[in-house]
Amino acid sequence: MVYIAAILLTLAAYVVLGNIVGILDAFRRRRSGISGGFSCVPILAIVFCVLAWLFGRQSIGAWAFLPVAIDPATWSLIALPFYLALRRRTGRA
Repeated sequence: MVYIAAILLTLAAYVVLGNIVGILDAFRRRRSGISGGFSCVPILAIVFCVLAWLFGRQSIGAWAFLPVAIDPATWSLIALPFYLALRRRTGRA
C-alpha cells in the first residue's frame, strides 16, 4: 500500500509542478505583452493527495498533504469565495 501512496504523491507533485510552471509562464508572457492566461488544475492534486493519505495513512501520515499545501491552484480555490464576495460588495458583479 505504501507503493501506491508514493505513486499517487508523485502524480500530485507533477500536477503541482505543472501549475507552478504554468503560472510563472503566464506572468512571463504577460510581461512581454502577450495576452492570455493559464488555467490551473486545482481538484486533481487534492484527489491524489487524499487517495495517497488513505492508502498510506500509517506510514506517510499528514505528509501526504504537502503538495496540496504548496499548490497555487489550491490557494486560488481558497481565495475564490473571498474574491467573489468582495466583487459583490463593491458592485462589480
